Amino acid sequence: MTVAITGGLIGVCLVVRNHYESVRKAIEQLEANLLPEIFAADEKRPAERDPNAPTAVLLVNGFNGLGLATLTTIPRLFNGQFHNVIFVSVGEVDSALLKGPEEVRELEQQVADDMVEYCRFAADLGFHPELRTAIGPDVVVELQRLCLEVAREFPHSVFFAGKLIFTNELDGFVSRFLHNHTALEIQNWLQTQGLSLVILPVRVTPAPPRLAPSNPQPAPASAA
Repeated sequence: MTVAITGGLIGVCLVVRNHYESVRKAIEQLEANLLPEIFAADEKRPAERDPNAPTAVLLVNGFNGLGLATLTTIPRLFNGQFHNVIFVSVGEVDSALLKGPEEVRELEQQVADDMVEYCRFAADLGFHPELRTAIGPDVVVELQRLCLEVAREFPHSVFFAGKLIFTNELDGFVSRFLHNHTALEIQNWLQTQGLSLVILPVRVTPAPPRLAPSNPQPAPASAA
């Protein structure tokens, strides 16, 4: 019985590790696929700031393929509808990892730098971009605060978040349990405030695991 339980736990750990590795590779591949398309697209003149114009508010977690896919999906689905794009991100302060004020400042700067990268791409797409960032131990609480601030400043806001959808059934099943559901939690909360959050699905196909190269057996020596 002990051997069976131990073996089962090891199997679960391997599935979890492989899934997170699949997620990492899928996001990296998204970024690798999208960046050439963005750079190759015709650069547009950024729009002028107009707080009363329709505004897309993107909730993103770092500069990565998922955020880029969410950004590029908006002009395809809502061509010309949005004038402003606001990027909102929160860096999680983990007291077990961040030992001093210098590390906290570095986290704050990293979050801001990531949003600046998004703003550059959004400007090239013709939007007026802005960023709103914060750091704190509770990401959801900080996101709620920032969302309300943006909604007050830009009254015609629609919020967006991206969600990875795996074509692999096992990864799709595992992802339901392993990933936090911050977007869904924020979506439900925004609805109580009379605001809307659209979760945009981003389909990805995990790369198959690499097989270890087999060592060919040396041919037997022929008799002289």
